[in-house]
Amino acid sequence: MERLIAARNVNKGNFHSSSDQVRPGLPPLFIVRYILRPVSICLVIALVTVLYLLDLFCRCISIDEFQSLCMHGLRSFDIELTPLDPEIDRSSAKLRKHKQNLEMADQQEELKNLKDYYVPNAYTSPSCIRLPAVGAGHFEIKPSTIQMLPSFFGLTAEDPYKHIDEFVEICTTFKFANVSDEDIKMRLFPFSLKDKAKHWLNTLEPDSITTWAQLQQEFLKKYFPRGKTNQFRRAITTFAQLDGEQFHESWERLRDLIRKCPHHAVPKWQLVQTFYEGLTDSNRLMVDAACGGTFMLKNEVEAWTFFETLSDNSLQHAASGRESKSGESTIGQSSTSKRAGIYELSEVTDMSRQVEALNRKIDQVLKIGTPTPTPSASAQFQTQVDVCASTIPYHT
Repeated sequence: MERLIAARNVNKGNFHSSSDQVRPGLPPLFIVRYILRPVSICLVIALVTVLYLLDLFCRCISIDEFQSLCMHGLRSFDIELTPLDPEIDRSSAKLRKHKQNLEMADQQEELKNLKDYYVPNAYTSPSCIRLPAVGAGHFEIKPSTIQMLPSFFGLTAEDPYKHIDEFVEICTTFKFANVSDEDIKMRLFPFSLKDKAKHWLNTLEPDSITTWAQLQQEFLKKYFPRGKTNQFRRAITTFAQLDGEQFHESWERLRDLIRKCPHHAVPKWQLVQTFYEGLTDSNRLMVDAACGGTFMLKNEVEAWTFFETLSDNSLQHAASGRESKSGESTIGQSSTSKRAGIYELSEVTDMSRQVEALNRKIDQVLKIGTPTPTPSASAQFQTQVDVCASTIPYHT
């Protein structure tokens, strides 16, 4: 009650009475009536206006554009707003009808005759190699370059490592401006595959190979499988010298096994030990004598170098032995010189002597007035052969 009386006195302008003053902390009624109420009304009107404008704005742009606008803001999103349409509902109905007509037209175009479903469409062969972009303005691979490449057919007896070595060796013989060596290898490698190997390359997933290292890995994984690797490892770890095989031949055979399977994963010390244990007794004694019985005191590098030296010496001794067994060297002799112990016959002279002997024999048999018994055909043939053999001279 006191509050109402105080407020009434304030409204009437009676501020002189101390009993009529408003208690601190209580807002006067004129603040509520003349300030808060108009402000609330203005806020409601502004909120309704903003919602109406936002609805019109959402109808003018798509959902994706609105999301992008919310994320990036108006300054970073360049969009052309359509002018305000006073008949927005009618325009929206026209747009929906036009969209339905377009969808029906697309469905009618998709309908085909039954025979059209059996006709293949345009075919493009996808490549498993995703070639990088070339920075050169003009890049051309000539047919002569392709003919130089080695061929790999995918056969079991073929060596994939040897094919890669030969391919890389040829690729290093030419250069292209602004084209890396890896790009050249990736572009030329498919031309080196034939038959089964080319078919395998075409069966890989499109764009699955992006580097030369990845292409090598896929190629070796296909044509050097795990079973083949185990065979080479077994052949290396159980290496033994063959009967009648010389030292340098055994060493070269082991080196060839290692070259054909570089990923054998056998340590070098084990390779040296395997070769030493696989030698025959005579060659093992030769190795011990050559190093003074200290072979097991050598490390793997020294033992490997020692075997290389023994292999070179064995090769030289074998070559000199073959020359001594073949007799005197023919270097410097003319091609028409004769060697002792070899007889040469003149074909013309031999034939003429044979004909002359046959004529004499026929004259003896067909002499007029001399009765001679008629020999059989086999006896005549044997007589002629004996005469021919007896009349052939030998010239030295």
